[in-house]
Amino acid sequence: EAGAHDGLEWLKATPKAKDTTFEQIGIGLKDGTPQAMELKDNFGQTVMLKFTSFQRNPALGAQTFKFEVPKGAEVVNQ
Repeated sequence: EAGAHDGLEWLKATPKAKDTTFEQIGIGLKDGTPQAMELKDNFGQTVMLKFTSFQRNPALGAQTFKFEVPKGAEVVNQ
């Protein structure tokens, strides 16, 4: 549920569409940094993910992401 518990401030997201995999997703924050994510599916199962080594805006080398335009794709510059 949204609100504060377990030392975290929780945000709750629920889908607008009815035909989705998840009933709700919760994101637990501490000082504005994600610490956990809780996923509740339509079968009543809950998965808890805990982020133990989260880095905000880490420095990434130029080769970390290399985009190659797929054959037949059109690139539009705006």
